[in-house]
Amino acid sequence: MIYFLVYPWFGIERWRRLVENSYPLKFLQATKIYFYGEGLNLMLPSKAGDISKALFLKRLQVCPLPYANGTVIYEKLLDVTSIVIIFSFARLAGGHLNADYDKHVLIFITLFCISAFILFNLHQLKNKTFEFFFKRFSASPEPAINFFDYFQKIKENFFSVVVFLFFSIIFWLGHFFQIYLFVISANIDIAYVQILFYLPLVIIISLIPITIAGYGSREVSLLFFLNDFSNAENIVLASLLISLRYLVPGIIGFFLFSISGYNVIDSQE
Repeated sequence: MIYFLVYPWFGIERWRRLVENSYPLKFLQATKIYFYGEGLNLMLPSKAGDISKALFLKRLQVCPLPYANGTVIYEKLLDVTSIVIIFSFARLAGGHLNADYDKHVLIFITLFCISAFILFNLHQLKNKTFEFFFKRFSASPEPAINFFDYFQKIKENFFSVVVFLFFSIIFWLGHFFQIYLFVISANIDIAYVQILFYLPLVIIISLIPITIAGYGSREVSLLFFLNDFSNAENIVLASLLISLRYLVPGIIGFFLFSISGYNVIDSQE
Protein backbone atom coordinates (compact mmCIF):
# COMPACT_ATOMS: atom_id res chain seq x y z
CA MET A 1 0.00 0.00 0.00
CA ILE A 2 2.95 2.31 0.68
CA TYR A 3 3.84 1.99 -3.01
CA PHE A 4 0.75 4.08 -3.80
CA LEU A 5 2.72 7.01 -2.37
CA VAL A 6 5.59 6.36 -4.78
CA TYR A 7 4.65 5.22 -8.27
CA PRO A 8 2.22 7.98 -9.40
CA TRP A 9 4.99 10.58 -9.25
CA PHE A 10 7.13 8.58 -11.67
CA GLY A 11 4.24 8.24 -14.11
CA ILE A 12 3.42 11.92 -13.81
CA GLU A 13 7.02 12.97 -14.37
CA ARG A 14 7.41 10.69 -17.39
CA TRP A 15 4.35 12.19 -19.08
CA ARG A 16 5.33 15.72 -18.06
CA ARG A 17 8.73 15.24 -19.72
CA LEU A 18 6.99 14.03 -22.89
CA VAL A 19 5.01 17.27 -22.92
CA GLU A 20 8.03 19.39 -22.03
CA ASN A 21 9.78 18.20 -25.14
CA SER A 22 8.30 21.39 -26.64
CA TYR A 23 5.94 23.01 -24.13
CA PRO A 24 6.49 23.86 -20.44
CA LEU A 25 4.24 22.04 -17.97
CA LYS A 26 4.40 22.53 -14.21
CA PHE A 27 4.56 19.40 -12.09
CA LEU A 28 1.54 20.40 -9.99
CA GLN A 29 -0.48 21.03 -13.12
CA ALA A 30 0.59 17.68 -14.58
CA THR A 31 -0.35 15.99 -11.29
CA LYS A 32 -3.90 17.33 -11.39
CA ILE A 33 -4.38 16.32 -15.02
CA TYR A 34 -2.97 12.85 -14.31
CA PHE A 35 -5.39 12.22 -11.45
CA TYR A 36 -8.31 13.67 -13.41
CA GLY A 37 -7.64 10.99 -16.00
CA GLU A 38 -7.42 8.30 -13.30
CA GLY A 39 -10.82 9.36 -12.00
CA LEU A 40 -12.36 9.17 -15.47
CA ASN A 41 -10.78 5.73 -15.96
CA LEU A 42 -13.23 4.39 -13.34
CA MET A 43 -16.16 5.40 -15.54
CA LEU A 44 -14.88 4.54 -19.01
CA PRO A 45 -13.87 1.32 -20.81
CA SER A 46 -10.30 0.16 -20.29
CA LYS A 47 -7.95 3.15 -19.79
CA ALA A 48 -9.93 5.49 -22.02
CA GLY A 49 -9.83 8.16 -19.31
CA ASP A 50 -6.18 8.76 -20.13
CA ILE A 51 -7.28 10.38 -23.39
CA SER A 52 -8.69 13.20 -21.29
CA LYS A 53 -5.14 14.30 -20.47
CA ALA A 54 -4.82 15.61 -24.00
CA LEU A 55 -8.10 17.51 -23.70
CA PHE A 56 -7.05 19.06 -20.40
CA LEU A 57 -3.75 20.18 -21.92
CA LYS A 58 -5.65 21.97 -24.65
CA ARG A 59 -8.24 23.52 -22.32
CA LEU A 60 -5.49 24.75 -20.01
CA GLN A 61 -3.75 26.19 -23.08
CA VAL A 62 -0.58 24.25 -22.42
CA CYS A 63 -0.20 23.02 -25.99
CA PRO A 64 -2.25 22.38 -29.17
CA LEU A 65 -4.50 19.33 -29.22
CA PRO A 66 -2.53 17.44 -31.94
CA TYR A 67 0.63 17.69 -29.82
CA ALA A 68 -1.29 16.73 -26.67
CA ASN A 69 -2.72 13.67 -28.45
CA GLY A 70 0.79 12.70 -29.45
CA THR A 71 2.06 12.72 -25.84
CA VAL A 72 -0.77 10.46 -24.64
CA ILE A 73 -0.51 8.01 -27.54
CA TYR A 74 3.29 7.88 -27.26
CA GLU A 75 2.97 7.20 -23.52
CA LYS A 76 0.67 4.25 -24.22
CA LEU A 77 3.07 2.87 -26.83
CA LEU A 78 5.88 3.09 -24.29
CA ASP A 79 3.74 1.11 -21.86
CA VAL A 80 2.87 -1.64 -24.36
CA THR A 81 6.47 -1.95 -25.54
CA SER A 82 7.74 -2.11 -21.94
CA ILE A 83 5.20 -4.76 -20.97
CA VAL A 84 6.13 -6.90 -23.96
CA ILE A 85 9.85 -6.60 -23.20
CA ILE A 86 9.25 -7.62 -19.58
CA PHE A 87 7.06 -10.53 -20.69
CA SER A 88 9.73 -11.73 -23.14
CA PHE A 89 12.43 -11.50 -20.44
CA ALA A 90 10.27 -13.49 -18.02
CA ARG A 91 9.70 -16.21 -20.62
CA LEU A 92 13.42 -16.51 -21.28
CA ALA A 93 14.30 -16.45 -17.58
CA GLY A 94 11.56 -18.86 -16.51
CA GLY A 95 12.39 -22.02 -18.38
CA HIS A 96 10.11 -23.94 -16.03
CA LEU A 97 7.03 -22.15 -17.32
CA ASN A 98 4.38 -24.18 -19.06
CA ALA A 99 5.35 -24.72 -22.68
CA ASP A 100 1.66 -24.61 -23.63
CA TYR A 101 1.91 -20.84 -23.35
CA ASP A 102 4.52 -20.56 -26.09
CA LYS A 103 1.79 -19.42 -28.44
CA HIS A 104 1.36 -16.38 -26.19
CA VAL A 105 5.07 -15.66 -26.61
CA LEU A 106 4.58 -15.50 -30.36
CA ILE A 107 1.61 -13.15 -29.91
CA PHE A 108 3.60 -10.86 -27.64
CA ILE A 109 6.67 -10.86 -29.86
CA THR A 110 4.36 -9.79 -32.69
CA LEU A 111 2.91 -7.05 -30.48
CA PHE A 112 6.42 -5.93 -29.58
CA CYS A 113 7.49 -5.69 -33.20
CA ILE A 114 4.38 -3.68 -34.05
CA SER A 115 4.64 -1.35 -31.05
CA ALA A 116 8.41 -0.87 -31.49
CA PHE A 117 7.91 -0.02 -35.17
CA ILE A 118 5.20 2.47 -34.28
CA LEU A 119 7.32 3.90 -31.47
CA PHE A 120 10.15 4.77 -33.83
CA ASN A 121 8.46 5.18 -37.21
CA LEU A 122 4.82 6.20 -36.82
CA HIS A 123 5.49 9.67 -38.19
CA GLN A 124 6.29 8.08 -41.56
CA LEU A 125 2.68 6.90 -41.78
CA LYS A 126 1.48 10.47 -42.21
CA ASN A 127 0.84 10.27 -45.92
CA LYS A 128 -1.82 10.82 -48.52
CA THR A 129 -3.53 7.53 -47.67
CA PHE A 130 -4.12 8.59 -44.06
CA GLU A 131 -5.18 12.07 -45.09
CA PHE A 132 -7.67 10.62 -47.58
CA PHE A 133 -9.08 8.24 -44.94
CA PHE A 134 -9.57 10.88 -42.26
CA LYS A 135 -11.01 13.43 -44.67
CA ARG A 136 -13.62 10.89 -45.71
CA PHE A 137 -14.51 9.54 -42.27
CA SER A 138 -13.72 12.37 -39.83
CA ALA A 139 -15.43 15.75 -39.57
CA SER A 140 -12.21 17.24 -38.18
CA PRO A 141 -9.25 15.33 -39.66
CA GLU A 142 -6.42 17.64 -38.66
CA PRO A 143 -6.07 16.71 -34.95
CA ALA A 144 -6.12 13.01 -35.82
CA ILE A 145 -3.50 13.45 -38.53
CA ASN A 146 -1.19 15.97 -36.95
CA PHE A 147 -0.35 14.01 -33.81
CA PHE A 148 2.07 12.08 -36.03
CA ASP A 149 4.23 15.19 -35.98
CA TYR A 150 4.92 14.55 -32.30
CA PHE A 151 6.53 11.22 -33.16
CA GLN A 152 8.74 12.91 -35.71
CA LYS A 153 9.79 15.56 -33.21
CA ILE A 154 10.63 13.17 -30.37
CA LYS A 155 12.50 10.82 -32.69
CA GLU A 156 14.90 13.62 -33.53
CA ASN A 157 16.57 12.87 -30.18
CA PHE A 158 17.11 9.10 -30.33
CA PHE A 159 18.77 9.08 -26.92
CA SER A 160 15.64 10.48 -25.29
CA VAL A 161 13.56 7.69 -26.86
CA VAL A 162 15.89 5.08 -25.35
CA VAL A 163 15.81 6.83 -21.96
CA PHE A 164 12.01 7.00 -21.99
CA LEU A 165 11.79 3.31 -22.86
CA PHE A 166 14.30 2.29 -20.18
CA PHE A 167 12.49 4.41 -17.60
CA SER A 168 9.17 2.85 -18.62
CA ILE A 169 10.54 -0.67 -18.17
CA ILE A 170 11.72 0.17 -14.63
CA PHE A 171 8.37 1.85 -14.01
CA TRP A 172 6.46 -1.28 -14.99
CA LEU A 173 8.75 -3.59 -13.04
CA GLY A 174 7.65 -1.57 -10.01
CA HIS A 175 4.01 -1.98 -10.99
CA PHE A 176 4.43 -5.74 -11.28
CA PHE A 177 6.24 -5.89 -7.94
CA GLN A 178 3.26 -4.25 -6.24
CA ILE A 179 0.96 -6.76 -7.95
CA TYR A 180 3.29 -9.55 -6.77
CA LEU A 181 2.95 -8.31 -3.17
CA PHE A 182 -0.83 -8.21 -3.51
CA VAL A 183 -0.89 -11.75 -4.92
CA ILE A 184 1.26 -13.31 -2.20
CA SER A 185 -0.79 -11.37 0.38
CA ALA A 186 -3.75 -13.41 -0.89
CA ASN A 187 -1.88 -16.62 0.06
CA ILE A 188 -0.95 -17.52 -3.51
CA ASP A 189 2.42 -19.25 -3.82
CA ILE A 190 3.98 -17.72 -6.92
CA ALA A 191 7.39 -16.36 -7.92
CA TYR A 192 8.02 -12.81 -9.12
CA VAL A 193 9.25 -14.03 -12.52
CA GLN A 194 5.94 -15.87 -12.93
CA ILE A 195 4.09 -12.65 -12.21
CA LEU A 196 6.21 -11.00 -14.92
CA PHE A 197 5.06 -13.72 -17.30
CA TYR A 198 1.34 -14.02 -16.56
CA LEU A 199 0.35 -10.47 -15.56
CA PRO A 200 1.33 -8.83 -18.88
CA LEU A 201 -1.19 -11.18 -20.50
CA VAL A 202 -3.80 -10.14 -17.92
CA ILE A 203 -3.09 -6.43 -18.46
CA ILE A 204 -3.32 -6.68 -22.25
CA ILE A 205 -6.65 -8.51 -21.96
CA SER A 206 -8.00 -5.94 -19.49
CA LEU A 207 -7.05 -3.16 -21.94
CA ILE A 208 -9.60 -4.48 -24.44
CA PRO A 209 -12.41 -1.89 -24.14
CA ILE A 210 -15.27 -4.28 -23.36
CA THR A 211 -15.78 -3.51 -19.66
CA ILE A 212 -15.63 -0.40 -17.47
CA ALA A 213 -12.10 0.12 -16.12
CA GLY A 214 -11.23 -3.46 -17.12
CA TYR A 215 -13.32 -4.94 -14.31
CA GLY A 216 -14.54 -8.41 -15.17
CA SER A 217 -12.07 -9.14 -17.93
CA ARG A 218 -9.21 -8.71 -15.46
CA GLU A 219 -10.80 -11.06 -12.92
CA VAL A 220 -11.62 -13.75 -15.48
CA SER A 221 -8.11 -13.68 -16.96
CA LEU A 222 -6.56 -13.88 -13.47
CA LEU A 223 -8.72 -16.92 -12.68
CA PHE A 224 -7.57 -18.51 -15.93
CA PHE A 225 -3.83 -17.85 -15.69
CA LEU A 226 -3.39 -18.36 -11.93
CA ASN A 227 -5.62 -21.42 -11.71
CA ASP A 228 -2.62 -23.73 -11.16
CA PHE A 229 -1.28 -21.66 -8.26
CA SER A 230 -4.24 -21.45 -5.89
CA ASN A 231 -7.99 -21.82 -5.46
CA ALA A 232 -10.57 -19.45 -6.89
CA GLU A 233 -11.23 -17.72 -3.56
CA ASN A 234 -7.60 -16.61 -3.16
CA ILE A 235 -7.41 -15.51 -6.78
CA VAL A 236 -10.54 -13.37 -6.40
CA LEU A 237 -9.06 -11.87 -3.22
CA ALA A 238 -5.86 -11.05 -5.15
CA SER A 239 -7.98 -9.49 -7.88
CA LEU A 240 -9.75 -7.26 -5.35
CA LEU A 241 -6.40 -6.13 -3.96
CA ILE A 242 -5.06 -5.47 -7.45
CA SER A 243 -8.18 -3.39 -8.17
CA LEU A 244 -6.97 -0.95 -5.52
CA ARG A 245 -4.37 0.11 -8.10
CA TYR A 246 -7.21 1.69 -10.04
CA LEU A 247 -9.56 2.65 -7.20
CA VAL A 248 -7.07 4.59 -5.06
CA PRO A 249 -5.78 6.99 -7.78
CA GLY A 250 -9.31 7.18 -9.21
CA ILE A 251 -10.77 8.33 -5.89
CA ILE A 252 -7.99 10.91 -5.58
CA GLY A 253 -8.89 12.11 -9.07
CA PHE A 254 -12.56 12.44 -8.17
CA PHE A 255 -11.62 14.40 -5.05
CA LEU A 256 -9.40 16.83 -6.96
CA PHE A 257 -12.04 17.22 -9.64
CA SER A 258 -14.70 18.02 -7.03
CA ILE A 259 -12.65 20.80 -5.44
CA SER A 260 -11.51 22.34 -8.73
CA GLY A 261 -13.28 20.84 -11.71
CA TYR A 262 -14.19 22.91 -14.73
CA ASN A 263 -14.05 26.16 -12.79
CA VAL A 264 -10.28 25.95 -12.94
CA ILE A 265 -10.25 24.85 -16.55
CA ASP A 266 -12.79 27.34 -17.84
CA SER A 267 -10.95 30.21 -16.20
CA GLN A 268 -7.95 29.46 -18.38
CA GLU A 269 -9.86 29.48 -21.66
